Amino acid sequence: RPALLAALGRGRRLLGNAPETLARIKNPAAFFGLLDRLGLPHPEIRLAPPTNGTGWLAKRIGGAGGGHIRAAQAREDERDDCYYQRRVEGSALSVLFLADGRGAARPLGFSEQWTAPCGDAQPYRFGGAVGPVAVSPKLARSLTVAVECLASETGLRGLNSLDVIAGPKGEGDDFTILEVNPRPGATLDVFDGPRVKLFGLHVAACEGRLPEGPAPHLAEAFPGMAVATAVVYAERDLTVPAGVSWPDWTADRPAAGTAIERGAPVCTVLARAETPQAARAKVKARADFLLSTLQDADQAKAEQRRHHGT
Repeated sequence: RPALLAALGRGRRLLGNAPETLARIKNPAAFFGLLDRLGLPHPEIRLAPPTNGTGWLAKRIGGAGGGHIRAAQAREDERDDCYYQRRVEGSALSVLFLADGRGAARPLGFSEQWTAPCGDAQPYRFGGAVGPVAVSPKLARSLTVAVECLASETGLRGLNSLDVIAGPKGEGDDFTILEVNPRPGATLDVFDGPRVKLFGLHVAACEGRLPEGPAPHLAEAFPGMAVATAVVYAERDLTVPAGVSWPDWTADRPAAGTAIERGAPVCTVLARAETPQAARAKVKARADFLLSTLQDADQAKAEQRRHHGT
């Protein structure tokens, strides 16, 4: 919502991308046209619905979180708020990078993302991310060139991320660009830590200052460690009970008494482990445990209210 961002930024210091940069990045015709001009790969897109929806996705312009993405329907009505993208197979990777607003950029690390489908309505809902993950040297170089080209052409500044589809587990050298998130995203939780203060790097980049010397690649800041983050979604309607003891590995905690509808986010869960695979397994186990605990507590409270006739 660039217009809202512009209104909020009047008379204030904006630590992030300018509204006009946001508008350009999130305009499918402008963004994918720019990729074509730069020779950067991306899936086939179209603004009008495809005659045959097989293999096509419908995406809401400016949407975030993946919940807006769905399979395109044959002969569906044309909508001004959607565009259509050819589906591609592979591993969903994200490149976290800094840009100084003057055309320079520094990649910081790579993460892998996964989905948490919610039936046919939200098959690509964001589930979580884990990082740092290793990619081939050739792919790392290619993605570095991509973020540098995009920063040079768009004036991006601060922390941003580039979402791509690469070969399985990042092992292939080919990639195709899905989108740029012109803001700090979910991987902020993955990569922030005692050795790398991402918010400080973000503010410095917004002021036109990138780290001197080699980029502080985040894989080097987390030796022998990976961090995973996952969104916990309610499997049924629930009310957050009072007296919940939230573990220190949770974030975005709802207040007691909050009513959460089925399919809505409950909170965020984090996990650290020695490998990305172990971190992802650990964060899933924690998410399952937490959701079960909350649902059991909510059910017990409901039964108690029924017993007392309230």
